[in-house]
Formats: sequence, structure tokens, C-alpha cells
Amino acid sequence: MTRRLRACLCSRRGAALPLVLCLGAALLALAAVLLAAAGQLGASAARLLPQEQAYQLARTFSERLDADLCAGTPTGIAEFLTTRFLQSPYADDTAYTFTAEPGDAADPYGQLSVTLQRRLLAWGPQAAWDLGAGLSAGELAAQMDAFEHTAAELADYEITVTVNAAVSGAAFSYTQRYERRVVCRVAYTVAGQVYGRRAGTLEFYPLSDPQMLGPPALTAQTLPDRGQVEANGEPSAAAADSRYVNLEKGGS
Repeated sequence: MTRRLRACLCSRRGAALPLVLCLGAALLALAAVLLAAAGQLGASAARLLPQEQAYQLARTFSERLDADLCAGTPTGIAEFLTTRFLQSPYADDTAYTFTAEPGDAADPYGQLSVTLQRRLLAWGPQAAWDLGAGLSAGELAAQMDAFEHTAAELADYEITVTVNAAVSGAAFSYTQRYERRVVCRVAYTVAGQVYGRRAGTLEFYPLSDPQMLGPPALTAQTLPDRGQVEANGEPSAAAADSRYVNLEKGGS
């Protein structure tokens, strides 16, 4: 009986050996697959790192420019746009790239450039009133006040600001759009002469008296009975009378 039991156990040990060898081979194969996958993930991470750095560099610099532009003071990039880029020789609808950080795109610290493009907006409000149309002095003054309110600040340019960043061969660009809004004055033309007007009245003053310190050149009593009063919105020439609004942030 004992001899039979030993013979049975020996036969089972012999059958288990191939099973152990198969399991060992499967584990080795799985380890090889995992090592290969880990290598691929490591390579992908190495490729993504410069791309992430380029993204962060572009976005951070773009946010810095945005803060300068929307600060409401004519300094930094706002001064550059107002006094140089929106003047000649730069042309509308043409992209110009300025290098912010000279160097090789493979530099681990990255390379920065800024691309600017401007688009002239259609503007220049105009209005006209017939002096013989039966409007009372109060009604005419109220309509002129309403026109001056809408023409007080107008957008004359849309500007696209794109920050381009390159880090170790990876590149990313971050774009924001702005409007330049300028303070306007309204000039009134009556019988071929151009005047300013005191708000709420029909008192017109020569443009040579912008503070309206002297006597009015025209009043409700001295306006012609016929003809037109024409109004034109004109931008202020002072750089301090303009501001930049980020259109991506729903500025107003």
C-alpha cells in the first residue's frame, strides 16, 4: 500500500513540473511587456514636458502683457501700441513678429516672440438735424446730448496679440484680442463753420475756445431758421485718452 502511494505522488510531481515552467515563462513575458510599456510612457512624458513648459511660458507672458495693456496707463506695451504700432509704417491686416527673448528654440529656458496684427474698425459717427423740422430747442439739445453719449468713446482698432514660446523643440502660441477705445469729441458744423457745444444747451463755441470760457458764437436764438446742424465724432489726439479692452474676457 505504501509503495503504491509513493508511486502516485512521484507521478504527480512529474506532471506539475511542466505547469510550473509554463507559469514562469508567462510571468517573464508579462514583465517584458510591462517594461516596454513603461519605456513608452517615459518617452511620452519626456516629449510632453517641453510642450507643457512652452504652454506655461506662452500663457504666463501673455497674462503679463494683458495686465500691462488693461492697466489704463500709457506705459509698457500700451505705450508701444499707441505711439508706434498703430502709427505708420505698420500696415493694417499684416502680422509683425517681435522677438522678446533672443536665443535658440532648443534653449531649455525657451524662446519668446510676440506677433501683433491690427485691424481698422469702421467707425466715425455722424448725425444731422434739420433746423426747420419743427423741433423745440429742448428737443434738439436732448437729441444732441444722446448722440454725444453714444460717441463719447469709440473703438478704432482691433489688435491681435499672440505670444509664441518654444522650449527644446516644442512650441505653443497663446492669442488674445483687444480693442483700442478712444475718447471722442463731437464737432458741430453750422453754415460751414465748426463749433463745440455746451452739453444740455444750444450754445455753440468756436473750437479755438475748447473750455468755452468766452461768449457763445451761436445760441438757440441766433441759429439759422433753415439748413442743417451736422455732428461728427473725432478721436482725441492724446494717448492718455485711449484704453485697451480684452475681447476674450468680455470687456466693456
